[in-house]
Amino acid sequence: MVEPDKNVDRDSRADHFKQQAVVTLNEPGSGGWEACLSDHLAANGPLETLDAGGSAGFLAIVLSRLGHSVIGIDDSPAMIQRAYEMAAQLGQRIEFRILESSDTGFADSSFDAVVCYGQQLGMPDARSAIVEFRRILRKDGLLLAFETSEQSTSQLQTQGFSHCRAFAPETLSSIGSSAKLYCLSARKPAHDDGLVETRQSLLSRHLQLAKRQLQLYQIWFRDKGMTYQEYLVLQLASRHTKGVRPSDIAASLVTSPQTLTHILQGLEDTGLTERNTNPRDRRSSVITITELGSLRLGPIQAGLRDIESAGLADMEVESLSELNSLSIDVLHGLETAFQQPGDPIGD
Repeated sequence: MVEPDKNVDRDSRADHFKQQAVVTLNEPGSGGWEACLSDHLAANGPLETLDAGGSAGFLAIVLSRLGHSVIGIDDSPAMIQRAYEMAAQLGQRIEFRILESSDTGFADSSFDAVVCYGQQLGMPDARSAIVEFRRILRKDGLLLAFETSEQSTSQLQTQGFSHCRAFAPETLSSIGSSAKLYCLSARKPAHDDGLVETRQSLLSRHLQLAKRQLQLYQIWFRDKGMTYQEYLVLQLASRHTKGVRPSDIAASLVTSPQTLTHILQGLEDTGLTERNTNPRDRRSSVITITELGSLRLGPIQAGLRDIESAGLADMEVESLSELNSLSIDVLHGLETAFQQPGDPIGD
């Protein structure tokens, strides 16, 4: 049985790609692309650049017009042929090669920049291309990706790419596509920590996920007629039958005194908590949960346990252990960096 040629479909679209590219290249500033690329590739002197998966050579020609030395690659022979034809038609001498993005054959550290358009580098099967781009980039080299898929864009961000800008079709010609274009970049660091999975990028992603998790909790509690912070106060008070000091609550919530005063007053006004004199220090007070507060807290705790159980249902114990270990490592690293050691972290 003869396997179908994966390039047949793309080969058949080569003429269409070339026609669309010629239209855009004849627009002022190549349809806004020259200004866009100049913003990201500003440097002293021309750069050695690679247009990866460049189809009919559109970006390669724009890069050449900007004075950069460029090689264009694509795995479709027909696309490469149209790229040569279009470059010659527009007076640009550019080298094009029939190559796979995941296995270019170039020597290590061959390029200052790699530019690709619509390659969906965030997809799992495209990871090998990113690894290859990392290899052929020089230290501090730039990988610039233009994507039309929001899913691909999101996945690239988890791999250390910065979301530079989202372009509407009317502000940046997308070679005939009506989809919104997203510009993302990742710079190869001057050290050997990697291009798309640097520690700083992973930390940033970790913090973003923590923020999103907090938002989900806050939205859920809003529907219950209670803020997440109020729930935490009630939960803390329920664990201390003799009451908990406002200062201890403030330390647990990491909130300002003004915000805490507002929260405590609201709970007291609704009869969920009450303030009593601290038996250990008559000059201070403690917050205790009322019977009404306990009745209100119980169903919310049960509902929250159901939500969290559902969210963790498909995760293996080993994965959760690794996640816990990673979170502790991140926290310890930050404590050391800030030179503000916190309380010992438990399991």
